[in-house]
Amino acid sequence: SLGWVLSEENFMKGTEDWLSQLKLRASWGQNGSTASLGGYKWNVSIGATGHLAVGDNNNFSYINGYAPSATGNDGLKWETSEQFNVGADMTFYNGMIRASFDWFKKSTKDLLFQPTVEAIRGNNAAFRNLGNITNQGVEMQMTFNKNWNEINFSISANASYLKNEVVKIGNANGYTDGGSWRTSVNVTRMEEGHAMGYFRLYKNLGIFQNEEQIQNYKSKDGKVIQPDAVPGDFIWQDTNNDGQITDEDRTDCGNPWPKWTFGLNLGADWRGIDMTIFLTGKAGYKVFSDIYRQEAYGRSNLPSFYLDRWRKEGDDNGVPRLSSKDPNGNFGKPSDFYLYDGSHLKISSLEVGYSFPTKLINKLMLNKARIYAAIDNLATFTSYPFMDPEVGNMAGGNILSTGIDYGTYPQARTFRFGLSLNF
Repeated sequence: SLGWVLSEENFMKGTEDWLSQLKLRASWGQNGSTASLGGYKWNVSIGATGHLAVGDNNNFSYINGYAPSATGNDGLKWETSEQFNVGADMTFYNGMIRASFDWFKKSTKDLLFQPTVEAIRGNNAAFRNLGNITNQGVEMQMTFNKNWNEINFSISANASYLKNEVVKIGNANGYTDGGSWRTSVNVTRMEEGHAMGYFRLYKNLGIFQNEEQIQNYKSKDGKVIQPDAVPGDFIWQDTNNDGQITDEDRTDCGNPWPKWTFGLNLGADWRGIDMTIFLTGKAGYKVFSDIYRQEAYGRSNLPSFYLDRWRKEGDDNGVPRLSSKDPNGNFGKPSDFYLYDGSHLKISSLEVGYSFPTKLINKLMLNKARIYAAIDNLATFTSYPFMDPEVGNMAGGNILSTGIDYGTYPQARTFRFGLSLNF
């Protein structure tokens, strides 16, 4: 790492009144990791697979069965992360304002990854050193502190921007699928030139309103693309322009990695009364919902927004017609119908307190006494219609399951009251 304090150079003289410090810095480094691997993944592991009933209906017993739970890979090695960073630290007006800025690029080579395999195989795939990925972006932070008479005020803000891209995959086709939807359909993909685990889905272009619109939706050679559709069905995008809707028309519809992550911390105190509020947020990412069972569509209770489904020409609230057989795959296809914007702003905490006057507490042999009340997870502002847009990786282990909502348990709202005493 290297650093240069510019504010101490002769050519910066005359800026002391407003610029207290300016430092430029740069760093580079490499490290190896097996943190995502766990123990003995190079070896073939044996695990219980269930039991077999032996005997007749009146006299039987169970025999436990064991089989390889995952294939091994004795060629595993550490994944290597290389990071380059340049930044600047700035202080203004004797510390009243502080700011920092960083640009970084992190390249991970020989990524440790467990590919997804068909359930029919009976066990899991071995971990592999599969491909290279890059993460690059910027990080910014600023703090402000000011006293106005008896009021002390502080603000701290931070924001970061991130771009993720798969550079290389060490297999023949240049991609691997993952992210299970309805137990058997993969909805995410790791592919060269895309973000890690992007959502590979059918894209709908709206809803057919009448038969004429269906017949006019044609390929470049004049072929009707969805001849079996009826009014109220989704219009599927013919991504590869071959005149038909197939699995090859699934496309990159977004990814679960927030482009922007930000936070804001506000604090103030006056004559013993203090208040702090902490806000956090993320923007520019997607969440795929896998909350409802497939067999529910058209045959049992559904969320209330299905009341806005298509019923007649002119209805276009984004929800297609309901059908028990669903021949167009309106609900059966893995599509962007289940994809939501996860952007949100949260009031993560709000706390109000009062510190008793020193003259009063000294009589009680105390140095400080403070009472407070606080609320954690006070409010979330988002267009995401389900429990919580911060679903993370609910399946665990496989990074390609990130961003799929299997029915995440919401974060609790907590009310706290307390008394703090210092002797």
